[in-house]
Amino acid sequence: DYIQNGDSLSITNIVATAMACVDQAPMTQEQTFTSALEKVESVSLADGQLILNLSTGGTIVAEGQ
Repeated sequence: DYIQNGDSLSITNIVATAMACVDQAPMTQEQTFTSALEKVESVSLADGQLILNLSTGGTIVAEGQ
């Protein structure tokens, strides 16, 4: 679920993969990414990039191909 109000964004109730991997690295990566998404406070678009600003001060930047 998400709620957007202007440049404010809140993401909740994220569903993740329930299958376990033999190699734990993909599972750890998924958990880290999911945790970061739950900390999104605001969103912006700049130069073809989606920028998610986190409450921790970090950012997630997604760029189209």
